[in-house]
Amino acid sequence: MYEDGNHAQDASKDSLHCLRVKSLALLERSSRLSTVPEGEKNSGSYERSVKAADAAMKVIHMIDNIDAKNFHMLMGLSWICVSDVLKRELRRKRSAADDESARHTEQELEALYAAMKRLRQVYPILGLWLSKALSS
Repeated sequence: MYEDGNHAQDASKDSLHCLRVKSLALLERSSRLSTVPEGEKNSGSYERSVKAADAAMKVIHMIDNIDAKNFHMLMGLSWICVSDVLKRELRRKRSAADDESARHTEQELEALYAAMKRLRQVYPILGLWLSKALSS
């Protein structure tokens, strides 16, 4: 505690919180993309959803060694959107015969599923969404 009564905060927690909020906001905005008819989608919407998924994956890699009890269930719910975007991107890369990039996306999906499994231990209800993500 400082003399003026203020407490020092852990900057890494603040950074993690900012990244989490940013990725959630981007995902919320890009999740609307799934409700837009295919003919009305534009490349900008798709690129924003991929960028949002990338931001969420940065958070997932940052929290790899943090106890899942410290996370809110909404993080796990947002990761369902991330898995949808990554799976869509994986299909696109495979159809373009971009094997190296497709392998990277597969690794990202594996890391995402591992994080979701960790969070499922704290919030068992997430198991339903995890099963859906793994099956589709």
